[in-house]
Amino acid sequence: MTKDNGCIGSYSVSGYTRGNGVQVSGYTRTCGAAHSSSSSSVSTTSTPKLDDEEKMKQRVNILYGSDEEYMKKYYGDSRNIDTLNRLKNNELENLNDKIQEKTKEIELIKSNNYYFSDDEIAKARKFIQGEEKFVAEAYLPTQNDVWTIGYGHTGNVDGKPITSGMKITKEKAEELYRKDFEVHIKPLKEIEVPLTSNQKIALASFSFNLGPNGLRNSSIFKNLQKGDYKAAADSFDKYVGQRNRQTGKIEVLRGLVNRRKKEKELFLTPDEF
Repeated sequence: MTKDNGCIGSYSVSGYTRGNGVQVSGYTRTCGAAHSSSSSSVSTTSTPKLDDEEKMKQRVNILYGSDEEYMKKYYGDSRNIDTLNRLKNNELENLNDKIQEKTKEIELIKSNNYYFSDDEIAKARKFIQGEEKFVAEAYLPTQNDVWTIGYGHTGNVDGKPITSGMKITKEKAEELYRKDFEVHIKPLKEIEVPLTSNQKIALASFSFNLGPNGLRNSSIFKNLQKGDYKAAADSFDKYVGQRNRQTGKIEVLRGLVNRRKKEKELFLTPDEF
């Protein structure tokens, strides 16, 4: 039987004639290969062949680590490092996806907070102008205030500062109001929690009274960013005073107390559907 190294063992030869004419009747021939004593005789037991499934199992074992010595010799700790890196990268990808999803959600909320429908614009106009009132001639709301005209407008009018004696028409006051409204609702597109229509209008009124930065720096704004609507509503009560320029003390104004109360009530009132 043929061995793995090509040896076919010993076999009998019946006879032949040598080159010098001598006839040989018979002898036993071997392969002539060098063998150790343990392989001098021919084994009659063959190594069983592995079927394809068994070969695959062995390969899987080698590749995926059941053969610890093989893994230790050829891979060392790199397999564990690769696994950790893969898990880390997967986690980062998942985290990035969540961040992008949340960012889109927040941007949508901001745009909705900043956008006023026609009905919301009309309702805000009625509420704010109900508090500000139209005044055709420049005036000082209090001795600690700045010159004001129209619907609570304090900026320039056609490039000119407001001074004593300045007068405007109601049409001009409406024009100034529309421009002021766009300025005063800008902080709403920075708020990251959803607002109802009534909440948007209440905040617009607050900003119209104390200015965009007054709203941004208020505890109303900060509590909203935390998602604490109740604390935000309660914070309206804090902004009812004005600093006396002569004494430096904060004086509570009845007009501000009433306005904050109305804004707070509107903030807490659910929208009508």
